[in-house]
Amino acid sequence: MAVIGWTVFLCEISSAQSSLHAGGNVFVGKTGVWGTLDYSELRLEPPVEYSEGILNSVVPQMIWRFVGFDASSLGRSLMGAGMNEEQVNTLLGASPKLNPQGWIEVVPPAELVLSLTPQVRAKVYDLLRSDPITSVYRTPYVLYPNWHQELADENQVAPSVIEMAQKLTYYRGAVACFSDVPLVLQSLSDHGEKLEFMKAVLRDRSLGVRLRVDEEADFAGIKAYWSAFGRNEGVMPILEALEARGGKGTLDLVYLLPPVPRSLIYTFADPTSERGGNRPDCFWTAGNFFNEEASSRFLDSSAFPRFLFENFEEVRGIPAFGDVVLISDETSEGPIHACNYLADGLVFSKNGRSLTRPWVVDRLTEVVAGYRKSFEISVRYYRQKKALRRAAGTND
Repeated sequence: MAVIGWTVFLCEISSAQSSLHAGGNVFVGKTGVWGTLDYSELRLEPPVEYSEGILNSVVPQMIWRFVGFDASSLGRSLMGAGMNEEQVNTLLGASPKLNPQGWIEVVPPAELVLSLTPQVRAKVYDLLRSDPITSVYRTPYVLYPNWHQELADENQVAPSVIEMAQKLTYYRGAVACFSDVPLVLQSLSDHGEKLEFMKAVLRDRSLGVRLRVDEEADFAGIKAYWSAFGRNEGVMPILEALEARGGKGTLDLVYLLPPVPRSLIYTFADPTSERGGNRPDCFWTAGNFFNEEASSRFLDSSAFPRFLFENFEEVRGIPAFGDVVLISDETSEGPIHACNYLADGLVFSKNGRSLTRPWVVDRLTEVVAGYRKSFEISVRYYRQKKALRRAAGTND
């Protein structure tokens, strides 16, 4: 599967992979059987041509499509979402029309959109999740913490634009969301300004991680951990080379990953990777972690739970490298996210199937927090059965 290259930047971090950790705040994790990891925050931005493509695909006019409502029930639902009577009358007075396919279509005045509080905006946009034309309310752009302040510090986007984006930001659980790109673009006349804003919206964050070892490192334990009981044997030569030269140095995480995640980390999916309306998502990523080549099998996310329960067993206690972390909605008992455990509380994840979400390294606690406020969740760990058999010293 093709992936799109990446640009990494932050004031203290270079875009060159070999110097991802140069300067800035580098945090040292705790030492364990994996060794010691250090990490720093990265900002990922897709190539300009990708941002151009997304920018050119944005429909210039905002249209709200409410599915399953008539004018009366829509008005009541909007009031229930927190809009006042004047706002509802303004919206429904803006020439709404009933689409023959069964939804109400309305062009909201810009002043009305800007007047919504984050709490009301979140509830109104929940009513728009079923929009059959655009997915931006179902899967909005996600803004990482301090996004607005970083934009202001960089001085690449006008303060008035940042202020508008701040007004239009809303939250789902702990996650900052943004759906109103057309409204901001309408306020800009210069193509360069529009592109800078689009690039900023498409940014995501990740952790750049290195394994740090010294002459006292337990290389037997480190090799056993990262080779994952034979599922990641390709890591052995580089670890043995590091050991042979005295066991002192650092190694970027990318060299410790199996082939598929190694090719995906810090990248955005190619738009041509879609198959039958499905795109790579968290389940596709988790299912392919130890594969030599990426399989399209998990593009149908319904295939993943069956694969998981046939080939994996739940494990208790501290997870190990490559284990599947499954986050489920306890109400529906359905999985809502999957990622792969790395070490020291870090996971490899693709947070959604949107093309705007890259493959990243994140703290498991932060991934879980993003879902905990929206769902009653459970977090479970699963390991391949053959790995458990090897660990027990039995044959495959």
